[in-house]
Amino acid sequence: TCGYNGFPRPALPARQQAAIATGGQRIVAARELYPDKTLAQLYDPGAMPAELLAAHQAVDAILDPAFGIDESASLRERQARLFECYEELVATR
Repeated sequence: TCGYNGFPRPALPARQQAAIATGGQRIVAARELYPDKTLAQLYDPGAMPAELLAAHQAVDAILDPAFGIDESASLRERQARLFECYEELVATR
């Protein structure tokens, strides 16, 4: 329900960038395990495949701290923080 890919990312060490790229590959690979399912079916909160959920959680574990988001944050809190980061970036241009 919350995607980071549309937001500018803070500067991260190469190790974290590589981990995010690997995580993205894991997400794609997990999706490919279910070629007959649509994205809507794959991301149904009540039926999301365990492999896909785990792949997203691994990426979240890297990105949440990078954006200053507490792991217990609600969806609304995550969204608010992402927009704050965006506003900070725009204000510096």
